[in-house]
Amino acid sequence: MVSLKSKNNFSKMIGNWCREHGVMSVGHLIEDMNAHMRLGYGAAHYFRGLEGQDMAGMDIVLGQVNPGITDLTCAAPVIEDCVDPVFFTYTLPKMAASHSHFCERKNGRAMCEIFGAYGWVEGIPMMKQILDEMLVSGINYYVPHAFSPKYPDLDCPPHFWARGNNPQFPLFGKLISYMSRCCHLLSDGIHNAPVALFYNAEADWSGGVYMPLEKLTLKLVRNQIDFDIIPEDELYHAVCHEGKIRIHQEKYEILLIPFSEFLPVKLMETIEKLRMDGAKVYFVDGVSKPFISEKKEAVIEYERLIETLYQVGIEKMLQGDICDTELRIYHYTRNKTELYVFLNEDKNQEWKGKVRVHAEQGIFYDPWKNQLHNAKVNNRYLPLHLFPGELKIFLSDCPEKNTMQMYKTPCMEWDAVKPLILNYQISIWEDGKFHLYRVDSSLINLGKQEYLPQYSGRIQYEAVFDPEDARDFQWLNLGRVGETAELWLNDIYCGACISRPYCFFIGDALKKGENKLRVEVVNNLAYKERDEFSKYFPLPPSGILGPVELWGCRFEKNSCNLKK
Repeated sequence: MVSLKSKNNFSKMIGNWCREHGVMSVGHLIEDMNAHMRLGYGAAHYFRGLEGQDMAGMDIVLGQVNPGITDLTCAAPVIEDCVDPVFFTYTLPKMAASHSHFCERKNGRAMCEIFGAYGWVEGIPMMKQILDEMLVSGINYYVPHAFSPKYPDLDCPPHFWARGNNPQFPLFGKLISYMSRCCHLLSDGIHNAPVALFYNAEADWSGGVYMPLEKLTLKLVRNQIDFDIIPEDELYHAVCHEGKIRIHQEKYEILLIPFSEFLPVKLMETIEKLRMDGAKVYFVDGVSKPFISEKKEAVIEYERLIETLYQVGIEKMLQGDICDTELRIYHYTRNKTELYVFLNEDKNQEWKGKVRVHAEQGIFYDPWKNQLHNAKVNNRYLPLHLFPGELKIFLSDCPEKNTMQMYKTPCMEWDAVKPLILNYQISIWEDGKFHLYRVDSSLINLGKQEYLPQYSGRIQYEAVFDPEDARDFQWLNLGRVGETAELWLNDIYCGACISRPYCFFIGDALKKGENKLRVEVVNNLAYKERDEFSKYFPLPPSGILGPVELWGCRFEKNSCNLKK
């Protein structure tokens, strides 16, 4: 079989040579549009093609993940000139993460080459959105693409430094620090998933009718049922122990087989043995040929999949009737600490609800600010609020909490909101200094044709305000921003934000009477650099769009310092 020849004579040979010479074998294959299970520009089998490596591997480049588009095929400069977001967002990253979970050699390491060839429209905010999709899938190593020694360079922008011509680059280091903190938490532990989902490459080879894997990955993700994708080779090593299917360090409650008209006889015999040993194995929308047992209880209808999984014991993560939502959840256990990554994939709507966690108490961790916030767990349900596109991490405990700033209130929970309707002095950066552009201005999209449609760089906003009672407010929210923002209040630096919520802690800077506000925004470089790759994405707005608000909440802050 060609895929086995590729595994033994390519992947394993390279990997063995690397280990003999004291280096790790790391890389990825071409996976576009099911190339991972076909020949031609693929290696016929994703897992066999990467068997010899020391990390699982994949890449997200060329617009393969378009934040905010989750189930609509869209144009991109890749093979076949389009991408299926269900594959690149919900399937490929789970394949890589799964490989790192069940392959002992990989030891939980899953790598993604990321950011390359999106065009200059991919500013730091979009980079974070793409990164968050990978983190919540379990990817914990990254190769950012790319730095270039020249500018302009038409080969696969964006280029991070661009010889000093990328105005967002000063905050790129903060993005990489955020990435590193998240990867640290998602390493050296055990992933917790209730479902093992069969990788049906053999069904594609057979020429028979089969259910695409993506049809199930989307269904499971949208209903907060986590899974690993398991190939045939690993099922031969699976054992049933206390009713659960064990593969390496992973334990699964259920094995799901997407409908496949034909599957290998040896595999079907192995599946039947697991069932006879007490494992829960279900075929979705029909039994494959040949199948030894004809018991009807082995089949689940796709339309009743989630309902049936709950009936056979899969834990429901959300309280109430909430379902089919864009909330993503990833559960990980690290040094006896239960860790949950939550991501709201919706770019426009907030998410509020209660989520089931395996902890009696815990804290929220903000990896961007490197801060901890109190969390209120009640009967193992965690009240959760996520802004559009926001990622949040819950920890049952944090051994390093004495080195971080700790807030007694849940992150971004407030009981007072005060709109700030201000007139701004707006300046733009040119020739090494700020030049006044507008006086007494409201908040507008500066990227519109009548304003600055080809300007890219630093935009400064200055205003003064006098809150009625400064003691009531600790946060300032800028609302919608295009794209990155840094804020000073009374000449005190209050931090940087690159994604919603653009919310800054100002409790140490706010005072009674007049307060001087200064915000520096850097918009998208594609307004200036109209490259070929950027045409596949809409340009984000330029500047602050608001609404700007003061937020207040009752809390006390510990005196410990934030460790850099």
